[in-house]
Amino acid sequence: MTPILIHKLKEHKIVGVDIHKLTKPICTEMGGLTVLLGFGGAFGVSLFLSPEAFDLLPAFLTIIFVGAIGAVDDLFAFRQRHKPFLVALASVPLLVCAGSFVDIRFPYFGSIYLGSFYLLLVPLAVATASNLTNMLAGFNGLEAGMAAVSCFALGILCTFSGKMELASLAFTLTAAYLAFLRYNWYPAKIFPGDTGTLMAGAAISSISIVGRMEVAGIIIMIPSAIDFTLKMISRNPFSHRRVYGDTLVDVDGSLVPPPYPALPHAFMKATKLKERDLVLALLFMQSFYAILGIVLTIFLI
Repeated sequence: MTPILIHKLKEHKIVGVDIHKLTKPICTEMGGLTVLLGFGGAFGVSLFLSPEAFDLLPAFLTIIFVGAIGAVDDLFAFRQRHKPFLVALASVPLLVCAGSFVDIRFPYFGSIYLGSFYLLLVPLAVATASNLTNMLAGFNGLEAGMAAVSCFALGILCTFSGKMELASLAFTLTAAYLAFLRYNWYPAKIFPGDTGTLMAGAAISSISIVGRMEVAGIIIMIPSAIDFTLKMISRNPFSHRRVYGDTLVDVDGSLVPPPYPALPHAFMKATKLKERDLVLALLFMQSFYAILGIVLTIFLI
């Protein structure tokens, strides 16, 4: 569907500037819509083939609702402070799955009893994860690549735990993001937009909660959490681009970060990196934490 969507979105001028290129080409936005539609269609087939898939309907609806919020945001631009509340509201179906959960299991420490407080953490977790994956973004292939790595790691964990229906949901999301990545990889023909980035966080949190792999989900989110923390400790944390401007591109194609802290900027300051090299470095970091989440969950819990 992605080549068709690229053509249609260009016709309707749903486009943006690829700022990390010297030529500043125009690129189609809102590409996460194909991930949303592809994942939704695949899960619809699984409902037809396997009655057990109905148990995952709350998690599926949460992911779809958050993706839909991202799509509306891409078209009409919600205010930044409104998005966490809308995403938290979209997590209500997930409460059906989490209604009987009362604890979180940690490596070495065992289970920590939370009681009904666990239900309050569900919308907070979905809203936090979605906004974290939405903030660590802006480079060709980064958002889709990190989403694919994260969902694949959770799919592996579900397989080891014998939760095959949930594993199929995670691997379906992995495949959808990888298919989109073909067109989003450097030089990108299409951007995921908030449709793709918000949905990635919702997928990670939903699978982690339903599969009782909360610690793995937290570990997988560490790179995004580091990026968020760095941005929040600076001045004007919600006005970085307006105050400091965008990342600049040198004549040799290497990236020059603006003067505020962020995870990609730390990589740029450590060594000269072109956009594709920066994305590969960040994906390597994401893969490290994904493997760490797998190891801790399988061997230490």
